[in-house]
Amino acid sequence: MCGSGLQTIRQSEFTGRECDPNWTDDGNDMVQNSIYNARGFLIESTAATWLYGTASEHSVYYQSNINNAKYLFAGMIQTESRYYQPTPTPPAPFANDVGVFSSDPSFSCKAGEAGCDESWAVMIRNSEDVFIAGAGLYSWFSTYSQACENAGLHGNQQDVIIHNLITIGATNMLTSDGSTIPSKDNLAVKGHPYWSQQPANFGWRLGCSGGSLTDYVRC
Repeated sequence: MCGSGLQTIRQSEFTGRECDPNWTDDGNDMVQNSIYNARGFLIESTAATWLYGTASEHSVYYQSNINNAKYLFAGMIQTESRYYQPTPTPPAPFANDVGVFSSDPSFSCKAGEAGCDESWAVMIRNSEDVFIAGAGLYSWFSTYSQACENAGLHGNQQDVIIHNLITIGATNMLTSDGSTIPSKDNLAVKGHPYWSQQPANFGWRLGCSGGSLTDYVRC
């Protein structure tokens, strides 16, 4: 067991950035090391931001957290949950640090429930003009065994667009204000690793008038 830090990257308001992959190591030579990092990317910028092929992986709370942000383009992003989860379940071993940033997940759900069983892959809250062009959100292991992780959206204002979403090991591909897109309804293969997909020619535009996650409305 090794503690590595409380945050991978924080991009605060009014700062622009172009990012390449950043991650917490998942072990050398297939050794199952437990390295603990609390948070992945936290993006709060209202300046133009581009993420190309970023791999924010293996943090406890979340891999990418887009909060109160604007003018973000993210292309071909990838996330992975921590392989030891849910042993221990999040937010352990950083339970005392929840709330250090106001954008932290509350982890108010019960252990084992969605949102408290694994880290969040991508969280998008109170944001607008966010365009995700390809996302692979993966959860390969549960307590180091290959026997879930979600993308979550909440309270976004307008123009949050997602194209070509692929998930592995998630109960729901997407959760938005209580509505979900179940992974089992969108399986693309019949064998391991049972990945689910919404293709490149299909997109969600959330937060606009008349749009709902349940009906996959594009507006």
